[in-house]
Amino acid sequence: MREIDRMNLGTVQIEKEVIAEIIVSALHDIKGVSLVKRNLFLEILALAGKKIYPGVKMNFVDNGEVNITIKVILPFGVNVHNVSSQIQTLIKNSVDRMIGVTVKEINIIIQGIERGQ
Repeated sequence: MREIDRMNLGTVQIEKEVIAEIIVSALHDIKGVSLVKRNLFLEILALAGKKIYPGVKMNFVDNGEVNITIKVILPFGVNVHNVSSQIQTLIKNSVDRMIGVTVKEINIIIQGIERGQ
């Protein structure tokens, strides 16, 4: 949990899961891009009501900045460099706009390429 602001009435804390949800929502805006799939164990945890974000890792660094690493699957035929750049920009802007946390770096691991049916 990260404390990002102190107000006269108390503090505001944002869980890592909130940032992960913002990342997942941002990825939905890019056609064909998805996070890596959950394995059986993670599926069981999800059925039990636990929110699971496979392929999303983050850690807070100096001055409240965050480093993000995501593992994604891209659709076949896309320009990997352009899509990766689009992912980085979209995630950075979304996290900054929604919660005001500065993203220091976004590392993208292309876990696979998916062919359409």
